[in-house]
Amino acid sequence: MYKIGSIVELESATYELKHPKTGEGLGVIFTLAGPSHAVRQSLQSARVARAQKVFQRDGRVDLPSFEEQAEQRIEDAVSSVLGWTGADREYSPAEARKWFSDPREGWVVRQLTEALAEQTRFIEDSALV
Repeated sequence: MYKIGSIVELESATYELKHPKTGEGLGVIFTLAGPSHAVRQSLQSARVARAQKVFQRDGRVDLPSFEEQAEQRIEDAVSSVLGWTGADREYSPAEARKWFSDPREGWVVRQLTEALAEQTRFIEDSALV
């Protein structure tokens, strides 16, 4: 029988950046906001509100362009990274934006996007705690 509350969603979790060719861990550990974290909820809420406003005003669904989607992925990464260790620069939201906005570092944003989408990363069996 399932015990309600025995599996919980975490506010945050970690992710180690991997070398894009070898898959080896690079020693850069990100702290990521979980799906129910206020930062991620606020970001999603703002996007839904904008889409609803366009629909109510114009009666159309506003689909973001390729460039807008790329910017949204960067914004998601900047907003959802709560900190990092092991990189050659100290964490700050401004440093995250600078790093993640560099087109040569797109692989970092893609890894973070995938890590943020992994539901299991943010789930814990509280019976084991």
